[in-house]
Amino acid sequence: MLATLGSSNSGKSWFVIYSFRRPLAPWDQLANALRSDLTIFQGDSERQPTTREVAAGFSIRLIRAGHPHADSFVFGGYIDLDSGGFILSEMDRNIRICVTEKTKRVAHVRERYPHWWLILVDRIGYGRLTGLDQERLSQLLQLDHSWDKIILINPLDVTQGYEL
Repeated sequence: MLATLGSSNSGKSWFVIYSFRRPLAPWDQLANALRSDLTIFQGDSERQPTTREVAAGFSIRLIRAGHPHADSFVFGGYIDLDSGGFILSEMDRNIRICVTEKTKRVAHVRERYPHWWLILVDRIGYGRLTGLDQERLSQLLQLDHSWDKIILINPLDVTQGYEL
């Protein structure tokens, strides 16, 4: 989207670093707000480095580039303010939440089936935990639950998964 805003006619380019927090507005609304904000900034003759709130949960930081680029605005990076901390602690926290919620959800039909597996899509580690990390996660997750198995599946390759 930044490239659609035109070239650096003034000889100045700006790095755009965005930060966001969920929930975000739909992309079309966010893109329109961002385009409008950057167009206003582009027309300002007194442009200075700045941080701007573009939409709820989405802000940009504009930093002047040391030399001109082909485009006025150049992607400089992003910060996901909801990204969490270390992967194992994030997985432990989220799996505990899922186990609790799913246990409550199936409680009224639990007696209908003799075996229950909880299969979770791993959108934190994406199935990339090594054997040692899988072991550490299992040790972290020492919690009482009524599931026969808890399995994490890699969303990028559903043939890859492992049991906790």
